[in-house]
Amino acid sequence: MNQAGLLAMSGSLLGGIGLFMLGLWLMTDGLKRAAGRSLQAVLARGTGTPLRGLAAGFAVTALVQSSSAVTVATIGFVNAGLLNLSQAVWVIFGSNVGTTMTSWLVALVGLKLEIGRVALPLIGIGMLLRLTGSGRARGAWGEALAGFGCFFAGIGALQEGFTVLGGMVGPQDLPAGGWGGRLIFLGFGMLLTALTQSSSAASAITVAAVAGGSIPLEAAAAAVIGANLGTTVTAVLAVIGATPNARRSAAAHVIFNLVTAAVAFLILPLLVAATRRASGDDPALATALFHSLFNLLGVLLLAPAVSRLVVWLHGRFRSAGEDLARPQFLDATAAVVPALALGSLRLELQRLGGIALGLALGPATGRATGPEQAMRREAALALGDAIKEFALQLNRGDLSEPVARTLPDVLRAAQHYQAIAAAGGDDPGPGAEDFLAACRAALVAADTQRPEFSLPAAIAAAADCDAAYQQFKTALLQKAGPALPAARLDRQLMAAASLRDAAARAMKAARRLAPLLPPAGQQLPPADAT
Repeated sequence: MNQAGLLAMSGSLLGGIGLFMLGLWLMTDGLKRAAGRSLQAVLARGTGTPLRGLAAGFAVTALVQSSSAVTVATIGFVNAGLLNLSQAVWVIFGSNVGTTMTSWLVALVGLKLEIGRVALPLIGIGMLLRLTGSGRARGAWGEALAGFGCFFAGIGALQEGFTVLGGMVGPQDLPAGGWGGRLIFLGFGMLLTALTQSSSAASAITVAAVAGGSIPLEAAAAAVIGANLGTTVTAVLAVIGATPNARRSAAAHVIFNLVTAAVAFLILPLLVAATRRASGDDPALATALFHSLFNLLGVLLLAPAVSRLVVWLHGRFRSAGEDLARPQFLDATAAVVPALALGSLRLELQRLGGIALGLALGPATGRATGPEQAMRREAALALGDAIKEFALQLNRGDLSEPVARTLPDVLRAAQHYQAIAAAGGDDPGPGAEDFLAACRAALVAADTQRPEFSLPAAIAAAADCDAAYQQFKTALLQKAGPALPAARLDRQLMAAASLRDAAARAMKAARRLAPLLPPAGQQLPPADAT
């Protein structure tokens, strides 16, 4: 081939990849904006069972042509509490299968169409809708339609370029045979995914290459496995410094692709032979079929182990807040003997009280709130919910009268501590020194973890705090005027009332807990509040 022909072929390949990537981007962006809320609703509400989660991940990814977008949305739903990790794992499995639809689109439609009759009209109609419907759903659908046109135009250019390349370098000239050749093309697939930042794009380019005769089917299959593996690099990079739930979801994605790729690579000759026969010796169709087949194989292999995988993932990437929120004394063995379960509940309540009172002591001691305080607040609320759930489960069993009579006190104490943690609180401002000292004394006195805890002393300290609040309130109201504007007065009164309420709740929680405490002189070491 002369230099002009080589330049034409290179231009066709580079231009085809560019058009294809542009089309994929326009399709994904347009469909997300046109049907984003509906797709989010499918992910958030359509994942009640494993099969529905798998189907939702498949359907949404097949529509938007981006497993990355679906994975990011799934991680967001997990962080928002709309999905649990088990549901997210099934959505991620379905998304990995759904991303293979790009290969099918290329093999069944893109390579069969007369590009000039389809792609250009789609681009023209799509841009007309986009220009006349800017900011509306019609414009988003038009952008997606133009994206489909660019997508097909890019496939046509790639097919032309790879056909020319196939005439220069035949499959027999490539090291596709043996494990070494397969590893080379697996690495090529990973590199292509890294360069395009899209496994869909890498797989589609591979389908176009095998259709043009540039690479043999076995090499294309290895490249497709590499494209799947390449997405794990993107996932790992995307969650550096992210939340624990994001890292767990990314880990599920990585584990799925590693297991699936390893098994598919080991039995690659068998899968290639099966897909060649099933496709009628159509290499493009066989590659698309192989792509779907080995991802489905991964789902079948990992489906029985999802429960164990989720448990394992929950034990990884733990944050300080999650460790703080996890019960240390409550488990199934404690619930077997209700009398012992009360002891476990008491220890966990004391631990919750330590966290909640520490949060209330922040404003009372002038310590500033920040990210750590917010983390401890969320942990206290989660721990309180776990305590209440354990108490309710215990209540469903056969209980003696003393135990049944005590459980409502446990629930009320947990509610008081949660309310203290949720309130947060601000510094009441200048002139509140005596009031803050009284509040601090009341909160410390109400801490049942202290060996010297005394309920009468806690009640007296709470009364002193209330009296100090009334004095501070009276002093503030007397200062109302130009020197103390109404807005600032309201803020100071609300902050003081919040602290007074925390001290009162701490005393009420201590009163509920007091009957569960061991006799004086037998007080156990304080439960760890950190």
